[in-house]
Amino acid sequence: MIRLGDQHAVGLTLDGEIVYAGSDDQHQCALDTGGAAVRSVGAGPYASYAVLEDGRVCACGDAIATPGELAQERDVLALAASATHVALLRADGTVGAYGSNAYGECDVKQWRDIVLVDCGYGFTVALDRTGRVYVAGDASRATQDGMTGAKGIAAGVNNCYVIDKSGNVTASGFNGGGQLDAGEWKKAVVIAGGYMHAIGLDARGERLTAGSNAKNQLGG
Repeated sequence: MIRLGDQHAVGLTLDGEIVYAGSDDQHQCALDTGGAAVRSVGAGPYASYAVLEDGRVCACGDAIATPGELAQERDVLALAASATHVALLRADGTVGAYGSNAYGECDVKQWRDIVLVDCGYGFTVALDRTGRVYVAGDASRATQDGMTGAKGIAAGVNNCYVIDKSGNVTASGFNGGGQLDAGEWKKAVVIAGGYMHAIGLDARGERLTAGSNAKNQLGG
């Protein structure tokens, strides 16, 4: 798996090794797991996070969540990070969130039976086991709260994407680069959002792209 910050990337290899690329100006490429096995990794703009096999979380760089907040977490399965906050998916299907709550993006304590979670600037999006979508925070970036029949979610910096069970995508938020054109995709199986672009795959394994390609971020 690979997660991207503003100027760095953190990945987890199949044999459990954490790898990095890019800037280490904020020491965001220096996770100390204490030798523990790693379940997953995450990235904020200038931070990296690791979820350990025992459910604990560690961080390095300019992390939004404080060491004390992360230390109280147990049984974490996965996490997502943005410039404003960090969202954690726990093994019991609940979600924790730390950081700014200026938009209400951390008001997630009531969510249950969650299987996927992601976050962007000022919002958190989640999917439960029945296919219902939950959104907390800035509704101008994420309008899909209460949608049903979903099988996938993703958050860009200023956008929210939902894939329904037929593979159709619903996109919301800002459209400075044309990234909301992802809402025209059919048969999508996975999607990832960036600042002004989105990339996905369809059921045939073909690449789907939308938004700005000013830095060749959509590939060839």
